[in-house]
Amino acid sequence: MSTAEPSVAVVGLGAMGLSACRELARRGANVIGLERHELGHAFGSSHGGTRVIRLAYFEHTDYVPLLQRSMDGFVQLADASGEPVIERCGVLIAGDEDSGVVAASAESALRHGIEVERLDAAAIDARFPQFRHSAGFDEASPRRGLFEPGGGFVRPERTMKALAELAQRDGAELRDHCEIEGWSTRDDGIELAFSGETRLVDRVVVAAGAWSGRVLSLPGAPGLPMPLEPARQVQAWISPDDPAMAMPDRLPAWLVDRNALPPVYGVPVDPLATPGIPGESRTKIAVHGGGQAGDPDRIDRCVGEDEIGELRRLAARHLPGLGGDVDAASVCLYTNTADGHFLLDRHPDEPRVVLACGFSGHGFKFVPVVGEAVADLALDGSSRLPIGFLGVR
Repeated sequence: MSTAEPSVAVVGLGAMGLSACRELARRGANVIGLERHELGHAFGSSHGGTRVIRLAYFEHTDYVPLLQRSMDGFVQLADASGEPVIERCGVLIAGDEDSGVVAASAESALRHGIEVERLDAAAIDARFPQFRHSAGFDEASPRRGLFEPGGGFVRPERTMKALAELAQRDGAELRDHCEIEGWSTRDDGIELAFSGETRLVDRVVVAAGAWSGRVLSLPGAPGLPMPLEPARQVQAWISPDDPAMAMPDRLPAWLVDRNALPPVYGVPVDPLATPGIPGESRTKIAVHGGGQAGDPDRIDRCVGEDEIGELRRLAARHLPGLGGDVDAASVCLYTNTADGHFLLDRHPDEPRVVLACGFSGHGFKFVPVVGEAVADLALDGSSRLPIGFLGVR
């Protein structure tokens, strides 16, 4: 690097961008973070009150070492900021006897020594009556499950607040309502034009979520090295008949494998929920994946009555013992790669650009470790973290 304090622009200040800003600033970089919306907005993928975190990862066992470091990172973030960003209520992964999701979760647990409990249908029924049907077992009842007591959920809004405050404390400049208008790659750096200004920096991090493709396709930008597909997802909240049954000491975070259909998942009531943030006296339910693709600025942000009806049906089918009704819902975005794995690498044509995008709906668990990896790539050109399987190639 040409200076004692390398300069880095981070484009996109969702959770991944803020984590990168925090880690880069902590390491002494001169950081400017640029966000096209307001900081903490709800148009992307870093909101929703709660996000599941688990280690017995069915998506791929190679994620587990990153998750273990990220879990530690959330604990350290809570200690450094004073914000209670994580809740350990356990996670239940359930399905039928042939569930590939349960089997893959068990394989990850075995390979990496993660503490889990194997549960049969009777054990799930006895321990978690929220999943119990009044007529006994039916085709929607989980037949087997894997309970991970060390899992739980993280709080995205509190995480964002903590990261922003720590980044600014360490000297990062965070700017919102800044629209990137163009790039100019020069021998002495990369010049970004935004909102009537320009800034010459040594490195650029693109962490713009659903808008990453647009940022990388602007005049002078290096282009998008692989397709990214933003998709609309609906999340909803149930007011339970007995609120105590939906608290974290009684109800874990959970996911039910539906084989050929996208899984259904949920999160208990957050006892620390802030008025105005979804989760106050409610438990979350959503479908993981399968949303309609589209332009992030044109995606319908209203949840239709047919969508509410479908989530009511899913709640009655998969969480019948909890009771209650869906009375709130909102839209978030997944930014999907073709294989569902993250894009975390230096740009193949312009190595001064670091890509941190395409988190495909399961990235929030990795926020602290992604910040570390991005800082490694931006400042050192490589990382000792096991991120090779997430590279462009």
